[in-house]
Amino acid sequence: MEQRVANLEQVTADMRVTLAQINERTASIEKHGATKSDLANLKVWFVLTAIALSGTAFAAARFIS
Repeated sequence: MEQRVANLEQVTADMRVTLAQINERTASIEKHGATKSDLANLKVWFVLTAIALSGTAFAAARFIS
């Protein structure tokens, strides 16, 4: 019985270390990761940039031809 308790204590200690590592990774992701609003803003920026570049290309084509 004592061996089983010792094994459980070891497993519990290992689990605490693993949980601490997961906690650190989660904190890092929350700190450096993009949020939904960040992605939405990026999408808007991308679409506006594409429209601006298309307009520039059409204007250049008019002047060339």
